[in-house]
Amino acid sequence: WRLAKRSYFMVQQIAARYTQSDVKAIRYPDADGKLHATSEAMFLKLPARQQVAVEYENGTFVVVNGNGRHRLKTSFGGRDVDLCPYGYMAWTSDGEVYVESNDTGLGRFDISRSPAYTFRDERR
Repeated sequence: WRLAKRSYFMVQQIAARYTQSDVKAIRYPDADGKLHATSEAMFLKLPARQQVAVEYENGTFVVVNGNGRHRLKTSFGGRDVDLCPYGYMAWTSDGEVYVESNDTGLGRFDISRSPAYTFRDERR
């Protein structure tokens, strides 16, 4: 039940934003956090790192670290991003929706804030 709640509340509000918009830019970070456009990233084989940052036309931003070993540290969409392995962040430029799944070093946390609800889950 806990996993089902977390899955729903973490995705529902941000998905309502990014599924209603076209993609504006897709960027892939290198090991130093520098972001590269898709054509350059393909040449550098950056998609193999399983880290990506996406900006949508409506001002929604999503950053995902699908890498199981390396942190993702970069700047994107006006924010500094520091994600643990398998972490992610998403936000809207109007500040209404913010989602983060990350690790503070003391344990994993998930938070989703929106006008509809605030959800938080922590695991040590």
